[in-house]
Amino acid sequence: MCSQLNESCTQCIENSKCAYCKKDGTCGVFKESVSFSPKCGINSLYTPKFKCKVTAQTLLIIGCSIGAVVLIAIGLIIWCMCRRCGRCAKERELKREDRNRVQMEQRKQEHEVRVEERKNATNLIRLKYGM
Repeated sequence: MCSQLNESCTQCIENSKCAYCKKDGTCGVFKESVSFSPKCGINSLYTPKFKCKVTAQTLLIIGCSIGAVVLIAIGLIIWCMCRRCGRCAKERELKREDRNRVQMEQRKQEHEVRVEERKNATNLIRLKYGM
């Protein structure tokens, strides 16, 4: 059926199952997974989806370019999120260290107070018993 429509690209592609090869001017059955003619390169093949305006090679290049841009964008988003999470983790760690430092200073002060109290109690006992 497609081989009867060899007159022009637009006539060939009117049938959604046909593809047109500009190189040799033939119309053939188009399967999206395989080119219909090994002689017709991908740069001469017009598919039914774009009505003789864009070759299969152009579609392949555009598709790969869009895929690459999407992958780069996803990678960038993941990198930014990880960087942000890392910064938040550093801030949490700094806050925790500050809290620990304050608690340690309080414990040291309390310890010094207890040491002084023990010394005073010891001195009182020595005075009381004359030692």
